[in-house]
Amino acid sequence: MIRTRFLTSSLATMAVAATITLATPPANAADATQQCGQPAVTVSHPAESHSEWLWQRSEVTQDAYTRYQFTRTQQDYSYTDYEWTRYVITQQAVPGQDAVPPTYQQLLEWQRTTPDTTETSGWLRVAPADTAGYGAWEQIDTKTVEDVPAVTETVIVGYAFKQRNTGKIEFRDEPSFNGGDDDAHDKGWDRWPDADQTETTTITPAVTHLEYLYQRVVPGTVETTWALTSPGADWTATGATRNGDLIDPGKPAVPPILEEGVDQTAWTTSSSASPAGDDWSLTGNSEPHALSSYTAPDTSEQPWLPTGTSSSELGYTTDPGTAPAGDGWTATGVSELVPAVLTPVTSATTSAAAPDVEHEWAKVADSLTTVVDRDAWTETVTPATDPCPTDTPTDEPGGDDEVAAPGNDGTKGPGRFEQVLGEGHVVAPTVKPAQAAPAPQGGVLPNTGNGASLGLTAAGLGSLAAGAVLMMMGRRRGFPRS
Repeated sequence: MIRTRFLTSSLATMAVAATITLATPPANAADATQQCGQPAVTVSHPAESHSEWLWQRSEVTQDAYTRYQFTRTQQDYSYTDYEWTRYVITQQAVPGQDAVPPTYQQLLEWQRTTPDTTETSGWLRVAPADTAGYGAWEQIDTKTVEDVPAVTETVIVGYAFKQRNTGKIEFRDEPSFNGGDDDAHDKGWDRWPDADQTETTTITPAVTHLEYLYQRVVPGTVETTWALTSPGADWTATGATRNGDLIDPGKPAVPPILEEGVDQTAWTTSSSASPAGDDWSLTGNSEPHALSSYTAPDTSEQPWLPTGTSSSELGYTTDPGTAPAGDGWTATGVSELVPAVLTPVTSATTSAAAPDVEHEWAKVADSLTTVVDRDAWTETVTPATDPCPTDTPTDEPGGDDEVAAPGNDGTKGPGRFEQVLGEGHVVAPTVKPAQAAPAPQGGVLPNTGNGASLGLTAAGLGSLAAGAVLMMMGRRRGFPRS
């Protein structure tokens, strides 16, 4: 019962909706004069863009610190060296002397000869190299040396048997024999292997090589010596002589020695006080010396004297107890705060916002850049309608060939109107003169708007009929009223 009432109510609702749909007038009934020959309505959109800048911040590259002042004075010092000279005799003159020749032993040359001999080498595979001063090696003997023994096989071809009584030896083809009952042989034969007849066969021959014995002549020698008398019976004097040991050295000639001397120079720091010794005189040469120092120089060796020229300088350190490098610094008690050094850091590229939030960034002057996100474009709001039929208009008295279209104020104007769609978007289409409407298309009557589709109309009528039938059936069955 509830389902039937719900279905009845639903169908009734659909019927009412269909009725409203059919009864609703077309939305564009008032625009029937623009159904044909109308231009497209477009909207011009400007380019979309945003602004970007270079950004800059300050980075501390050196922190602020306190520096302490020191001072020192540089003093100039000088002195002059003076050159002195003198001639010093280093060798007095000495007269010359005649030479006295030395006396030596008289040695005789003695000689003995050794005859030639022969030398034999060991067994060699090749001849040894000849040696200068010796005879050539000559082969005198040859032998074969076995490197790998031959592999042989020995086979017994006759087995020896010895008669115990007579000692007679006979050979048989087999190793078992004892005479038997043969009258021609006595019994009592014993096997006698030492007398077996054998035959040896070579399986692999031996590997050998040849070695040779060589001999050469060793020439005799001739020995020579020097002596006052013969060294022995086999020595013979050659008749040559030479000096032996020195008996008296004699005296060489002594040439006269001339006087010799040298020029000496010395330097002093005074032009009036000469160096130690006699005969010194000034050469006229002098050498000035200058020194600039922040401390008094050592005068124990050089007589440094201040010249009266001095200069002062200031130095700074970050520790009041540590002076700058060098000598002569004295603290002045003055200190000053050196501010931190800030170095500008500029972003590599432009951006709409600061590169990060950790630092304080500022826009760089004259760095504004406009970035186009989308180029300008045109949007078609309403496409152009088909051209109106070109019927020949009928001339009317006192009238023009064209029918003026209404203007923006509702009066017949020059045939143009403006439509403003949002900020910056203006569409100014041209309205052509009103003409006869085209024939109906797709079930839409002229000058009535879009109208309803045939399917929707049929659905509405069907819903009305079904609702009426269900309501009649409900009353007939006696459905209770809600």
